[in-house]
Amino acid sequence: MKRLENYPNLDDSFLGMNSPRFIRAILVGSVVIFGHASSIFAVDLFISEVMSSNGATLRDRFFSSSDWIEIFNPKQEPMDLDGWFLSDDPNELQKWAFPKVILKPAQFLVVFASGRDLAEPGQELHTNFKLSRRGEYLSLAQPDLSIVHEFRPSLPPLKQDRSYGVEMLAGSESLIAANAEVSYLIPSSGHSKINWTSPEYEETEEWARGITGIGYHMDGTLGEKTRVKSNSRGIYMRAWFDVEQKQNLERLILLIRYDDGFVAYLNGKRVLGVNAPEAVKYNSRATKQNTRMQFQDFDLSGEISGMKKGKNLLAVHCLNFKDDRIDMLLHPVLIGGQLAGMDPGKMVLLQYPTPGKMNAGRAEEEAGKPFFSHVSGPFMEGFELQINPSDPRDEIRYTVDGSMPGSGSSLYEQPLEINGTVMVRARCYRQDAQPGEPVSATYLHLDWSLLEFSSNLPVLLIENFEGGPIGQDQIQTAHMTFFEPGTDDRTWLVNPLKLETRVGIKERGASTASRGRLKKSYAVESRDEYDKDKDISPLGMPEDSDWILYAPYDLDLAIIRNAFAYEVSNQVGRYAMRTRFCEVFVNTDGGTLNSNDYAGVYVFMEKIKRGPNRVNVKRLGPEHAAEPEISGGYMLKIDNPDPGDMGFSAGSMQIMYVDPKENEITTKQRKWIINYIRNMY
Repeated sequence: MKRLENYPNLDDSFLGMNSPRFIRAILVGSVVIFGHASSIFAVDLFISEVMSSNGATLRDRFFSSSDWIEIFNPKQEPMDLDGWFLSDDPNELQKWAFPKVILKPAQFLVVFASGRDLAEPGQELHTNFKLSRRGEYLSLAQPDLSIVHEFRPSLPPLKQDRSYGVEMLAGSESLIAANAEVSYLIPSSGHSKINWTSPEYEETEEWARGITGIGYHMDGTLGEKTRVKSNSRGIYMRAWFDVEQKQNLERLILLIRYDDGFVAYLNGKRVLGVNAPEAVKYNSRATKQNTRMQFQDFDLSGEISGMKKGKNLLAVHCLNFKDDRIDMLLHPVLIGGQLAGMDPGKMVLLQYPTPGKMNAGRAEEEAGKPFFSHVSGPFMEGFELQINPSDPRDEIRYTVDGSMPGSGSSLYEQPLEINGTVMVRARCYRQDAQPGEPVSATYLHLDWSLLEFSSNLPVLLIENFEGGPIGQDQIQTAHMTFFEPGTDDRTWLVNPLKLETRVGIKERGASTASRGRLKKSYAVESRDEYDKDKDISPLGMPEDSDWILYAPYDLDLAIIRNAFAYEVSNQVGRYAMRTRFCEVFVNTDGGTLNSNDYAGVYVFMEKIKRGPNRVNVKRLGPEHAAEPEISGGYMLKIDNPDPGDMGFSAGSMQIMYVDPKENEITTKQRKWIINYIRNMY
């Protein structure tokens, strides 16, 4: 099996001509070679794909999720882009100019719409404008300002990580979708001899069901949708898919995000291994680390003959690298289809984003969104909850345990009786359509004793749905609700809430937590329905997703010392964490929220991190290997190490890496910053 990436010299045996329609697609800046002539070569350069809300699809060299624009050269000769223009303003077509870039025949080029204005030949390109996810004008113009491709009046609104572009696979089908339900297992010694990759294998009760995007991350930033236990060595995954007309399949493409290696099996046959040993055991490790978290594509078209009409099985063994304990991920997507001509005048919502690669086909229709009869918030008397679909063709599946609803979840048929604290999550499904967006609502049952509770401070309610004590080792899924003072300058829990969100939460602190303090501090990250970071703006602070609930206790009985120092710093013009005092209730044992769940007065504050609303310094990239670039962009902390971190010592102090993270910093950068810090002492 040859991987579709960076083969500058193609040999005839590889092109081998199993099919005269063979296409080879590769990554950014490489070439797509068509094995047959097509009318597409009669058109000029065009914008082949656009993403205006990049969440986790592609990172630029600054490790940012910048939006991007893909240009394709369908001609049979190279094209020089020097002096061509991209613009988001129909009245200023020359807004951003390309440098001298030669685009080879059938080559893709990705340009980041980040606003950074970088146009160095041979380097990553960034426009001086950004794209709006709500849609806006976009054009590609020649040096004489004649427009060769434009979106007028505007691009359509796009959801996060969805792209709009030219269909390149006709009749393409999502055999295994990006949010497919699969079976998975964390293997142990008891699974060393099971034939789990075979279609004949019968899954035991040990196998769980989950949404693809299986894994974990200490910071929850991989976009994992089904979380597994930290420090897992491997993941077994089994995904069934149907093939109705095998004779119509000409291409079989595996798109996969993985950390750090994997072995793929099709109907029991090993068809692909990446960063994996030849002989794989249940406890095997990846042979090297993979730090590229965007989807990578592999052509499995040669394996179509091993498929059959009806049900087929893709099994994948994900492997973790021995020195990479902070994260792990397995997220496969399988696409089948036929080849298609390309018409830049017919843009569609694509099945999956493919920056720098051949586009997938048209996205399937998507089911609608469910609506709840009651908004999230506290209640004292039970009620009936109605859930209605936005489209009458849809059926609604729901859960009440906090898990993502799947096609096998409970079918909504009648109103739900809400008598206790619960998170209800619902999702619409429709035959021959992609599942709709999940929606959740959380209802907090308050004890009558809190009817008279009030405060002159904001009040936060944290509920982890019988998750037990919140510890340091594992991020728990929870819900956080914000109440603020009303017109009477008092906060009442019976008044409308100000903000509510799903969160990931764990105990914060190294030395303080180890002393077993009764009043705990917490690290909190706000999350969307897919457990990805979600920016919020609580208590009037600039929006972000990472927050701290600091618990002044035995080291600060006055409660205000840290917050006062931060405020003074901000008022004299030096950034420090913004803070708001609040009172907090934390319910970890289930049941009704009452006065026993009162945790005390806390300081809600920002987490120190890089960003325009936090520490606004440039990010250090892996290409920064010499002065002056290597000298700036470090964020360090003096603290005990987090799990998997070692840091370095200087002046009898232990110093930890914050940004770049310990697994991201290069050897040259590590050596430079260690020498610099040690020379200070």
